[in-house]
Amino acid sequence: RQNKIAIIKESLQQLEEFKTMKAPEWLNNVGVNYPELEKEKWEGGTEKMVAEATEAIEKLTEQLEQLENE
Repeated sequence: RQNKIAIIKESLQQLEEFKTMKAPEWLNNVGVNYPELEKEKWEGGTEKMVAEATEAIEKLTEQLEQLENE
């Protein structure tokens, strides 16, 4: 029971961090003869993923409350 509570709390913390995380950026070396860097930023579907993370947080919070009240 205590292990389940600890896992749920850790998952909640990770999801909260994910929601506030910025979109990742990469620098790619694209130059063949001359060195050039290209910045690539990933932005696909972040709103949907944040909504799913929010939903997961709600469900995990409910499970945590049930476990703590047992």
